[in-house]
Amino acid sequence: MLEERNLQLAVNDVDVSRSGESYENGDFEEWESIDMDAMCDKTGSPRRISSDWEPNSDYEPLYQIYQAKVLKEASQIQSDSPDCNRRSVSETLGLEGPGGLGMVGTRSRRGPEEITLWQDLPVVKESGVLHKLTRTEKQRQESMFEVLTSEASYLRSLRVLKDHFLGSRELNETLVIHDRKALFSNLLQVYEISERFIGDLLKRVDESVVISDLCDIIYEHSENHFSVFIDYVRNQQYQEKTYSRLMESNRDFSLVMRRLESSPLCKRLPFTSFMLLPFQRITRIKILIQNIQKRTAKGTKEEETASKALASVSKLITQANTQVGQMKQMEELIQISNKLEFDKLKAIPIVSKTRCLEKQGELQVLCKRGSLFSIRSKCTPVYMFLFNDLLILTTKKSGCPDRFVVIDHAHRSLVQADELSLEPSDVINVLRKTSEGWYEGMRLSDGKKGWFPAENTFEVTTDHQRRRNVREKYQIAQATSLNTPS
Repeated sequence: MLEERNLQLAVNDVDVSRSGESYENGDFEEWESIDMDAMCDKTGSPRRISSDWEPNSDYEPLYQIYQAKVLKEASQIQSDSPDCNRRSVSETLGLEGPGGLGMVGTRSRRGPEEITLWQDLPVVKESGVLHKLTRTEKQRQESMFEVLTSEASYLRSLRVLKDHFLGSRELNETLVIHDRKALFSNLLQVYEISERFIGDLLKRVDESVVISDLCDIIYEHSENHFSVFIDYVRNQQYQEKTYSRLMESNRDFSLVMRRLESSPLCKRLPFTSFMLLPFQRITRIKILIQNIQKRTAKGTKEEETASKALASVSKLITQANTQVGQMKQMEELIQISNKLEFDKLKAIPIVSKTRCLEKQGELQVLCKRGSLFSIRSKCTPVYMFLFNDLLILTTKKSGCPDRFVVIDHAHRSLVQADELSLEPSDVINVLRKTSEGWYEGMRLSDGKKGWFPAENTFEVTTDHQRRRNVREKYQIAQATSLNTPS
């Protein structure tokens, strides 16, 4: 049975800013009345943010731990109770109460693997700016400072991958050159770009205790340097296959790898989690830009810069996804083509640059046979291959479970299968529901509609959170459309 009542769902493991709350219009009016040029005076004390943070930057958690923390906090923020929203953020990040964004005080001593906050830096506390900035601007400062601290976490994890794994003489002795290149790709270039990026970020935050902007730096690096992410991500499929093959067939490699993974440097994290770092980082940068943009006054130069940075990074992610998808689909098409047999039908070409597999699996065709007084039902198994432009029906070849005999095929225009792909942080308005656990909905960020399994989402029930999701997604979508070439 279908329901027409509109619901709002958030995808499990949604991601939001560390500062939690969204802006209110009044906050922006206060923010715009502050003389930010005076607050960002570059001629003050020689003591800078880096003097407090940089000596401890190596204590920022590994990037995998940082990601787990923000995902957990995001799930708490999207929970049903508004009180729980505020409590989880304040307890975890110190954004309320003593030492929080509302008051100046002292948070409990920072422990190992905890994320550093801008408001907790001694140079910030001693400057007196926490009494002068509005809550929204303090949140904006935290959002920008998170770009720096998360990049430090990312660089720390990259360093483990570069020095501990790639730099291991024992591991290199178990690898041939081809496998070594497939496993580590252009890691050294990725590491070099990250070092350059964090260097530019540090220079900017050292200009003043109050950070003026970071989105212009992100935009410049996205346009001129971040393309190395595409080269790395494009190789991801071969990384995974090479690693699996080596672990199964190369005993020396497996033994050395397990020994390296057991090092305290890895914090009990597997090698595969380090391999995924670059793509995780570029997608996180997009979310960080969105968090900054949500807390930036409309119509300002800073908002325009954030929109440009968001459009640039989004384009980069799209290019990476496209290239990865093209490589995967081409290899998949070749494998399928080798499995199909056109026995009584004219063969059609399967491999095409524009074709991709969307679904495959076994179906049961129900047939009714018999006379008027005796009708019998019979189920016949049929294996389906559904492509973006083609449907192929087959039966498994007797004695050869990996071979399929084609019994029919048709153009995709005769088949409807509009499925909506979901990513962490997506928020969807539900349009229809089925009793089988499938929902039809519209993604707020881009307006795309489609069907998706309900088990991967949870319902946002509070009016406060629903209004906030709609407002923030509308702002991001509007800004992105204005800065995307037509």
